[in-house]
Amino acid sequence: MMFDVFWLHVMLLGMIVLVAYGMHMRTLRLRAGFNLYRIRDKLVLLVATDQLPEDSHLFKHYYGAVNGLLAAAPKVGFDDVLHTLFNKFDPENFQHAVSQAKKRAARLASDPLLNDPEVRQTVVEYYGAIRLMMFAHSSILRVAYLLSYRFIGGVCQDAIRRIAPPKIQRGLDAVNYAQVEERTFANA
Repeated sequence: MMFDVFWLHVMLLGMIVLVAYGMHMRTLRLRAGFNLYRIRDKLVLLVATDQLPEDSHLFKHYYGAVNGLLAAAPKVGFDDVLHTLFNKFDPENFQHAVSQAKKRAARLASDPLLNDPEVRQTVVEYYGAIRLMMFAHSSILRVAYLLSYRFIGGVCQDAIRRIAPPKIQRGLDAVNYAQVEERTFANA
């Protein structure tokens, strides 16, 4: 009789953990979406207060990027956006797209408008919001990132990348890109 009660408690605990994890993920996804709205609103406020010209490359790029993600979200959901992002390109084209994004970010990093601390902070927050969005929509990507970049560091990073599926490899590249750009703009 005690054996049955034990397993009943184990099953109950397991169900509670699964429900709590589902609620946590839903909250994380909502937070990721609202962060994008916050970034967009900050960009508009910077334009309204004449800290950022509306016709500047900086505003057009980041405002367009945030609006593109937000416009697609109600129709297909962020999961589908990430699925399209990671599966649309074959690995070579994806790497080319990432290198083009790095070049574009390097050009934007030299923009004198980034001398304004609020403008720079908004750009930094943009890259943080993109990273959070990717983590919020892929538990596997989050675990792979934690293992390869945080806990193990450079020791097993290459091994994890080799055994990870291509989608996760591209996800790690995208997260790494966002993290590098976040640091670059924070230190600009």
